[in-house]
Amino acid sequence: MAAPTDAPRAPAGLPLPAAIDARVLKKLADDVGGEENLRELIASFMDEAPALLRSLRACFDQQDLKGVERAAHTLKSLSASFGAMGLSQTCRGIEDLARKGTLTPQAAVAEAEAGFAQVEGALARYPNV
Repeated sequence: MAAPTDAPRAPAGLPLPAAIDARVLKKLADDVGGEENLRELIASFMDEAPALLRSLRACFDQQDLKGVERAAHTLKSLSASFGAMGLSQTCRGIEDLARKGTLTPQAAVAEAEAGFAQVEGALARYPNV
């Protein structure tokens, strides 16, 4: 099935799955001087985000609210920078609950992990990544 003509496009002009807001990715490419630099940043994101997710899970398992808040906050911001708005929103919810002293339901952590899997798949399809 062909992508609709108004589907979001990556900087290289290819459609991206809904896990990524292509407009954010395009702006980031423009801000960092082009697609070559963006590919390097994507590779860095793909290295850093799994470590943040592991930290989020470990802090949740240890009932460390400050650690949950810190990991969720960092992953929220990092995800938003790459247009992963759904993952960012999930992490915002986890961060807000932890800040209020409420241990995030395990389902929310699992949702963040699943959200990253979608983001990872979308960014892996980005040209030359």
